[in-house]
Amino acid sequence: NDKNVRILNIDSGFESATYTDDDMVNELVFSYTKYYDLMFNANIEIQNTLLIGGAGYSYPKYYISHYLNKNIDVVEIDDKITEIAKKYFYLNKLIEDYNLNENKRLNLIHDDGRTYLNNNTKKYDAILNDAFSGNTPAKTLTTFEHNMNIKKSLNDGGLYLTNIISSLEGKNSKFLRAEVNTLKQIFKNVYVVPCTAEFQEDMIQNNMVIATDSDLKFDGAYDLNITEDEIILTDDYCPIDTLIPEDI
Repeated sequence: NDKNVRILNIDSGFESATYTDDDMVNELVFSYTKYYDLMFNANIEIQNTLLIGGAGYSYPKYYISHYLNKNIDVVEIDDKITEIAKKYFYLNKLIEDYNLNENKRLNLIHDDGRTYLNNNTKKYDAILNDAFSGNTPAKTLTTFEHNMNIKKSLNDGGLYLTNIISSLEGKNSKFLRAEVNTLKQIFKNVYVVPCTAEFQEDMIQNNMVIATDSDLKFDGAYDLNITEDEIILTDDYCPIDTLIPEDI
């Protein structure tokens, strides 16, 4: 749309992006990231949020600048990536503009997402996972045991949202179906919202998966038919390499 954009490319995958025009640096470039705002459909007030996967910190910048009374913790495994975000993706500007060194609305945590949740005692209203955007998702963030830790870290009625690149049906839907089935063992409700206005069932795309014990309604949610023979991903059995779409 005639705007200048800077992209963070890691191992041939677009991990994050930012506008470079001064009045746009806190806006979202990738349309799927806007779907994290579906957490505000919750029956509870969203005040404290956790994001797993910082990369260029595009969503934290948007969240801090648009929701002025809310807090977000970001777990990024690589402190060098955070340095890049500060220098090239306007994270330092955000920290200065919103006085984040003083008010602590943004908490930067350098740790493995699974390890952080294993040791976490804090409760969140929403937990977001943006660590599945690459070609190969981290196995440790997909399993039943990990998702149990997600639930333990949520307040009552809280939500877990994760972006999964997949088709909705067919051979390229295996990972989506396995992850949804795994989440269904833990949460009362799991919703799948395609992040494309005019989607096709066999098209590989971003899908926002939302797990919660609350009864909610999401416009555009897709009724994914999960059968009894679907895989449940566990720490002992997690064949991600055979499940991810072949054509990414």
